[in-house]
Parts: sequence; structure tokens; C-alpha cells
Amino acid sequence: MKKKFLAMLLLAVLLAMSMAQAVWARVGSPGDLQYEIDGGVLYYNTEGKVTGYVEGANSELVIPAEINGVKIKSLGGMVFDQSSNLSSILIPDGIISIDGRAFSGCSKLKNLIIPDSVTSIGWGAFQNCLELTEITLSKNITVIEQFTFERCDNLKNIDIPNGVIAIERYAFARCPGLESVNIPNTVTSIGEGAFVHCKSLADVTIPNSVRELGGAAFASCTGLTKISISEDITKIGEETFLNCRGLVNVIIPEKATAIGNWAFAGCASLKSISIPKNVLTISQDCFVDCDNLTEV
Repeated sequence: MKKKFLAMLLLAVLLAMSMAQAVWARVGSPGDLQYEIDGGVLYYNTEGKVTGYVEGANSELVIPAEINGVKIKSLGGMVFDQSSNLSSILIPDGIISIDGRAFSGCSKLKNLIIPDSVTSIGWGAFQNCLELTEITLSKNITVIEQFTFERCDNLKNIDIPNGVIAIERYAFARCPGLESVNIPNTVTSIGEGAFVHCKSLADVTIPNSVRELGGAAFASCTGLTKISISEDITKIGEETFLNCRGLVNVIIPEKATAIGNWAFAGCASLKSISIPKNVLTISQDCFVDCDNLTEV
């Protein structure tokens, strides 16, 4: 009987700690205002930032453009983090910024439209949104921050807006359902591991505007069969196309001077690769386990 009581007491303590942690992650700061909405509570401040959210039973949330005379301008960091009940969120025009991890772990969120008033989206903002299948990005953002869409397992297509200049590291990492990505000719850099483990990507064009391509940028994109590499790339970094088992033919751009370690290792279907005369350095194990490579 005593053991049973202690077990129940421990369970109650753990549950209380879990609930306290969940509330801590979402509630605002002391002095913030509260607004009851769709069965939940929004926390906001007089500067127009939503600082917290405690979800209710409703699966749909419409964020108001104005609350009690305060125009809502930004969504704070982790504000909807782990809101596992939400499947639909409407963001009003007038929002300027979405801070880091604002929607991370919203595992039932299916689609989202980011209004064009938004000019910045923080790192990891949609990380682990496992059921997200479609998102429309603001035309006025300039950077896809690191980890923004990591582990969005069901995201199918992404159209990166004109004006974006950088796709930061691991921005779309481990999105196994991602089938296509449109990279505009305003992008100048693609970071480390930006599309690593996007195994459903089949055909990617890296536009000529891109001058920097990070290591492992497309590593383990096992479904990738065709890649067009920017003419302005000067180095193929380490592990850039590691384990891209579907690649058959690759043309290294004329301006390239180096190919990094393991850059094409494990590309089991690779039959031919064109390497220009400007390439002075081909690093160790660059083509290891490329068993079908017959033409260089």
C-alpha cells in the first residue's frame, strides 16, 4: 500500500512539473496583458508583441490584428512552441516579425500563410512541425534562418521568394517528404546541411547567383537524380553531395578550384563527372564508394 501511494505521489509530482514547464514555456513576462481567445489565452505587451500562449481545446486560432487598442506587430520566441492541438493558425497582416521557435513543435499544424508584412522569421520558427504540408512565405523576407523548417516531415514543396539572399545552415534539414524547392536567383549562399536528408528531392537547380555552398548542403538526398550547380561556385565543400545515391551525371562549374573531402562519396549511381582544368585540389576520399564511376 505504501509503495502504491509513493508511486502515485511521484506520478503527481512529475505531472505537476511537466505542466509547470509547459506553462513556463508559453506565458508572458510579469506585467504582460492577457486576452482570452478561442478557448485559450494570449499574452501580449503594450508594444504589440505576443509573448505567450496557453492553448485551449480549439484546434483553430485566429491571431487578432489588434487587441484592446494595441496593434499586434510581432510574435515572440517560443510563443506557440509545442502547441500540439493547433492545426490551423491565421496570422494577420501587420505582423512584422516572427521570433525564433515561435511555432516549433506544433505537430498538427497543416498549412500556414505568412503575410507580406513579415520581414523577419527567427531560427527554428517551424522546426518539428511534423504535419506541415504547405507554407506560403512572405515576399519581404531576406533570409531563411537556420533550422527554420528542420524536421517538417510532410512539407512537399517550397517556393523561396525573390529577395531572399541566404538559406542558412540546416534550414530544411531532415524534411523527408520535400519533393521540390524553387531557389530564386537572388540567393547568394546556401549554408551547411541546408537540405541534408531531404530524400525525396529529385531535381535541384542552384542558380548562378549562389557563390557559397556549405558542406553537406545536399548530403543524403538519396532521391536526387539531377543537380545543376551555379557557375559562380568556386569550391564544392566537404560532404556536399555525400550519399546522393541517385546522381548519375555531374558537371563541376568552370570557376571551381577545389573539391572537398567526401564531396561525392557514396554516390553509388554516379557514372560520369566533368571536372574543369581550374580544379587544383581534389581532396581525400572525394569519390569513395562511387563504384559505377567510369568517366572523369
